[in-house]
Amino acid sequence: MRKLLQIFCLTSLTTVAQTTINVANSDFETVSGEPSAPTDWTVNLGTLLDGDANSGTNGALLTSTGPNAKITTGATYTLTADLKTYLTVYVKPTVLDDRSLLKITDDGGSQLKAGGQVVWGSNDVGSWHKIMMNTSYVSNADIDVKLELRNPLSGDAIHYDDVELLQNPLSVNGDMETEFLSNNSMNSLTQVFTKTGMSTLAREQSIVHAGSNAIKCVTTQAASTLKQNPNYQHVREAAEKIYQGSIWVKLDASSPAADFYVELWVDDVLAGIGATINIDYASNSDWVEVTTPQFTTDAVGGGTVYARLVCNNDGADRAIFYVDDYEIDKQNVDILSVNGSALDSKFYEITKHGIGLIGTSGTIEILDVLGRTLVKKELNFGKSLNYYFDSSMVYIVRIVTANGIVSRRIVFD
Repeated sequence: MRKLLQIFCLTSLTTVAQTTINVANSDFETVSGEPSAPTDWTVNLGTLLDGDANSGTNGALLTSTGPNAKITTGATYTLTADLKTYLTVYVKPTVLDDRSLLKITDDGGSQLKAGGQVVWGSNDVGSWHKIMMNTSYVSNADIDVKLELRNPLSGDAIHYDDVELLQNPLSVNGDMETEFLSNNSMNSLTQVFTKTGMSTLAREQSIVHAGSNAIKCVTTQAASTLKQNPNYQHVREAAEKIYQGSIWVKLDASSPAADFYVELWVDDVLAGIGATINIDYASNSDWVEVTTPQFTTDAVGGGTVYARLVCNNDGADRAIFYVDDYEIDKQNVDILSVNGSALDSKFYEITKHGIGLIGTSGTIEILDVLGRTLVKKELNFGKSLNYYFDSSMVYIVRIVTANGIVSRRIVFD
C-alpha cells in the first residue's frame, strides 16, 4: 500500500487573516467631563464635544478653531507588516464645503498615510456618510500607529462616529455602504470594483438589499463581469481555509431576463463556478443570492481570493440589474460538531484505496478541489468505502459522525 503524502490539518490563524483592530472608544459612546466629550481621543486646534450619533447614543463633534484641527487616538495600535490596512469612519457635515481627511500616523504624530480630502456638498450636509482612505496603507514591518480625523479648514463643524481600522478584509465595501474614498462619491464603487462589458457603475439608494446603498449595472455586451479590483482583494492565509463567495442580485423591471453565476478565484486561477440562475423579472422580482461552490485552499498562503459575478444576456436588449452585499465567507477546514469536538483520527482511516470508519457510524463524502461531490455514502461502524484516489489529483474528504466531524484535503504520492 502506498503511503499518504499529505493530510493538511487545521492550523492556527496566521497574520494574513482578516483582522478588525479594537480601537478604544471607536464608537464615541464613552464620554466624560462638563461639557461631555468622548474619552480616549485628544484634540488639537479645535473643540471636541459629544456629537450626534450614526449608531448608538453618541458621536464626536469636532469644531475647528484653526486650519487642520484634528482628533487623534490616545493609544497606539499595532499593524502587521505587509498587509493592506483600511481606515473608515462615518461623517455628518453641518455646513456646505466642510472638509474631512483621514490619516494614519506613527506614535510621534508623523504622517504615514493620508486619504484625499472630502469636500462636502449641499446634498451631503445633515446626513451620515461613510468615508475611507482612497488607498490602503501597507507597512514593511510591524508598526505602532495612531489614527487621526482632521478638519482641514478653520470653522468646520463635523460629527464623526464608528471608526474602523481593518487589515486584509475578505471584501472591501462589499456592503456598498462606503460612499467616499476621497472627494468623489462614485469612487467607492468604481475604484473598489473592476467591471467588463458594463457602462459606468451607478450608486443606487432606492433599490437595496440591505443598508442604504447598492450599485446599478447596465451591460453593454452579451457577457459582463464584476469583481473586486486587484488592489482590494483578500490575501489568503498560510493555513487551509474553506472559502465561498456570495453576491446578491436583483433584476431591473425594464430588463430582459439574464443568466447569473459567480466564480471563485484563488491565486488568479478559477477555483469554482456556482450554479447558473436565470432571473426573469416577471417571475422573480426579488433579490436573489448567487453563490460559488466552497473551495479549500492549501497551506501555503500569500495568494488572493475574490469572487467574480458573470451576467449573460444574449438578446438584443442589454441587461440592467442591481448588486449588493458582495461577500467572501471563510471557514476552518476542520469543522467542529455540535458537541464541540472534532472527529478524532482513531475513528477513521484514509488510505489510497478508500476510507474506513472504526467504532462509529456516519457519512463519508469525497469532493474534488472545485467542491463537486464525487461520491457520498452512509457507513456503519467497521465498514469501508472503497475508492481509488488518483495520485495526480487533490481531494477533499468530509466525515460526519456522532463522535464529531472532520474535513480534510488530501494528496497521495
